[in-house]
Amino acid sequence: MQDLEKGASPHYASSCKYYEGLAMQMVNNSFALDVFACSLDQTGLAEMRPAIVHTGGLILLSETFAGDVTRSHNVFQKSLQRMFKRDENDHMDMAFGAQIE
Repeated sequence: MQDLEKGASPHYASSCKYYEGLAMQMVNNSFALDVFACSLDQTGLAEMRPAIVHTGGLILLSETFAGDVTRSHNVFQKSLQRMFKRDENDHMDMAFGAQIE
């Protein structure tokens, strides 16, 4: 964040503009952008945030896949499992942009 505040990230503004344009295309087509990132390094999540927020997507950033019992409690794995959870009829328990006429 300090680099962004100092203006030391020359591609940040153009990347944000790109993802904002992508967000509008995704919204027009009823897409959502969900990002599951597991990294100790830079992932570009700050730049992607407008596309995720505008589409009603989900952001999960964790340091490890397995988690650490004292810190993240396997939040990455649990979040993936919850996202793809199935109901009693074995249907995915998600909301889609479908229209029934």
